[in-house]
Amino acid sequence: MDFSQNLTLPSVTSTPSQWYFLSLVNVRMFGIYYANKEIQYNYVYDELTAGKGTDEVNSMLHHFIKKIVLPNGHRQLTIYADNCGGQNKNNYVLKMLLAVAQMGDLERVELKFFENGHTKNAVDRGFVHVRKKFAKEDVWTTAQLLEVVNSASVSLALVHIPHDNGIMKVFRSVVKEAYKDLKSLQSYQIFTMEESKPGVVSCRATPSDTVVVQDLRRTYDDICTDAAKLHELFQLHLDKLVPPTPNFEKKLQMYRKVRPYVPKEYLNDPIYDAPNDEEEKIAKTAGQERRKAAAKKKKAASDAKRAESMGEPDVEEAQTSEGGLSTSAAEAKGDTQLRKRARKAQ
Repeated sequence: MDFSQNLTLPSVTSTPSQWYFLSLVNVRMFGIYYANKEIQYNYVYDELTAGKGTDEVNSMLHHFIKKIVLPNGHRQLTIYADNCGGQNKNNYVLKMLLAVAQMGDLERVELKFFENGHTKNAVDRGFVHVRKKFAKEDVWTTAQLLEVVNSASVSLALVHIPHDNGIMKVFRSVVKEAYKDLKSLQSYQIFTMEESKPGVVSCRATPSDTVVVQDLRRTYDDICTDAAKLHELFQLHLDKLVPPTPNFEKKLQMYRKVRPYVPKEYLNDPIYDAPNDEEEKIAKTAGQERRKAAAKKKKAASDAKRAESMGEPDVEEAQTSEGGLSTSAAEAKGDTQLRKRARKAQ
């Protein structure tokens, strides 16, 4: 499994020169290669639906398990992925798969990561088919893009995720409540989870290494996280993932600078709509917050620099200075007493 490079809308063979410096609409594509049937499932969604973080990866992987793996009667699953920590190799993905095993959906789950520097996997072949076909087509709308992805090869299957969907969920809070983090995760490449060993992850750096076992279950009132607790969390507490805030500047740019080149039959596609008042208000508020944060950061840096340039008196130096003044005062007092004695003697 892996993400492809972003596709962009619109994409035409004769790109107007004015577009080269514009930020167009990004479309994400996440591929999962189903080796048993030699089919690659491409999950496609645009930047207004979701990002490319760990919650998105968990959402699509969980959907694939529920809709493809289990209905086909599989009880064991092996997943290969690259070492991208922000998306694939992290505690959230690991703990979601651990929960799937502990709940009994699968008897055994193996998560294997390629060695650093080896990032090519089966889904990259499917992505090449899509990009080649995409480069030859004039793609103005989301519907056209989906058709290109779906028809790029007979071995590819499309899963479109629209703005309003039931796939993207927030897994972070749920798995965090159920399990502790696995220690030294980045030092291992192979992780095994089994239904017969609830909450336990077996870790290895290489296939021949000694297995390191970690039990990640949290304990509440002396009771470890069990399958019943997990079922409750996954059924009742998986919240919908909030879509990203629309980029007002990009939407305005699409409307003013891209829309004039769009053929009339495609002008009704939402990506060319003008930004509304609510989006403008949100953008202004966000801009104000960014400027305030930047000003605060700049002031803090300026104050620190000024304090450093002025310099604070060294404690030891100050103590030495104070000691010097005290000694001088004592010496002056002693000299005065000696002069008084000398006068009396005369």
